[in-house]
Amino acid sequence: MAMRAGSVRGGFHGAHQRRGFVIVFVLMMIMLSIAVIGWTIQRAAMRAHIAERQIEGYRRHHELLGVRDVVNHFLTRRETQSELREYAESGDVAKRVLLPSGVVLMLTVHDAQGTVLARLDAAGSPETADRLVDVMSRLPPDRTDLLRSFGPPKISLRAADELVVMALAGDNSELGEALLKLREDPEVSDEPRLTQKLTEMGFDLQEINWFMPLIEMRPRLWNIEVEALDERGSRFYSVKAELNGNVTILREWKALPDLSPEEAAGLEDFGAADRNAMDASGPRDREYRRSRATGTGSR
Repeated sequence: MAMRAGSVRGGFHGAHQRRGFVIVFVLMMIMLSIAVIGWTIQRAAMRAHIAERQIEGYRRHHELLGVRDVVNHFLTRRETQSELREYAESGDVAKRVLLPSGVVLMLTVHDAQGTVLARLDAAGSPETADRLVDVMSRLPPDRTDLLRSFGPPKISLRAADELVVMALAGDNSELGEALLKLREDPEVSDEPRLTQKLTEMGFDLQEINWFMPLIEMRPRLWNIEVEALDERGSRFYSVKAELNGNVTILREWKALPDLSPEEAAGLEDFGAADRNAMDASGPRDREYRRSRATGTGSR
């Protein structure tokens, strides 16, 4: 009788242990299933995000090509070429284009010839290449933004950074200060007039003739910055073009970084009513829109 009771108790404990093992096994399977489901959902979301980015990249690429064509057409108009300097100085929107898709393109013009040509094989002559090397040697090594790889070897005096102007003057800081002052003079419209002014100020003609071949008062390299607006927000593009007489050479076209979320949140909604009233509105250049977004200025 005692042996039978012991057997019953042993069987009870064995069954209890087996049930405990089953519960642990079921819990482990549930946890594994949750992990697999979570991993599958995460992978699907990642794939969807990648697909979305690919679609957006495809859309941006084709929008960039459309922007390039619009800018090319804008620059080939003869009356536009004579007004580019005025557009650049004012900073106002030079042209607004409403596309059939509902996208509004806003074009602003910038002088892109204020940097130093770093490609010596495009200098045109050994003398010009030597002058460019001398100017570049006087610039800070980390200021690669002051260099460019295309365009004319001449440097637009009005658009050049102060460091570039001082490098053009060499070791003569007084000459550099004079160049900075004269580039704001509306009477200095070309290189001969600049030479005359500098000579009247008492600077050595030989010193002037050294850097004058690198000076450009009527730039030919332009940067057309384009803002594309629709219900999705703002997107920015840049098209750099060189004008040689009646010939327009597109040198570079690329997408620019968009507004930050803080800037974008500060912009008013650009709806259909705004697009329809586009021609009646005042200038809305990019800096103005940024200042309104960040509260850093008014106009």
